[in-house]
Amino acid sequence: MEFTATECIRPEVAEQSWASFAQNLQGIDWDASTLYMNIDPLPTGLNSACMVTAAERFFGTVKCRYAHEPNFAYAFKWAWLQPKDDIFFYLHADWLLRQRVDIADMLALLAKDRKLAAVNLRAYANFTRKLCLSPVLIRRDVARGLSKQWNGQHSPEAQLREPSYREGGRCLGMKIKSVHYPKRVVIVDIGRAWMRQNGFRKAGGTSFVTWQGAH
Repeated sequence: MEFTATECIRPEVAEQSWASFAQNLQGIDWDASTLYMNIDPLPTGLNSACMVTAAERFFGTVKCRYAHEPNFAYAFKWAWLQPKDDIFFYLHADWLLRQRVDIADMLALLAKDRKLAAVNLRAYANFTRKLCLSPVLIRRDVARGLSKQWNGQHSPEAQLREPSYREGGRCLGMKIKSVHYPKRVVIVDIGRAWMRQNGFRKAGGTSFVTWQGAH
């Protein structure tokens, strides 16, 4: 299985996330896995190499892009163009997987319905068919199509939505069919707590492409 990630320099958070997936995402040969990871240079003054060291504890092969400037959209454009397989897993280390999920069940959903583009792990009880950038199993051709359209001025998540819903919206995800699996919530966000504890906020609000200090 190929994985992609858009990260900054926070190995303590990433290791928590990756460990939870290594334990609970069943059916993965982790030693044979590949992670394509964009590393943005935030927080400043830290060495990006610590992220690679952390990732190599969980993934068989780690391939990185060391960004010169932090930009969430450009991180996505690079990461989602890297996988070679028809299906890959996007795993942003903002999340913990709290319950066991078998990758075979997620793959079976995509095999059953060729119009289905992605299977998100369920983070919220009320999400149904909306493609989100929380951990997701996605078809490569869909991901590549999105990557080629993303601009560098707005958050990729915002660009998926309608302008009336979120500033920077471009409706890129409105016709993409996704399901949230399973019926119960299985992942929880740990990224927001890290941002608060370290004094960061999203520059530009929900349409952010980078973070800035709170003060």
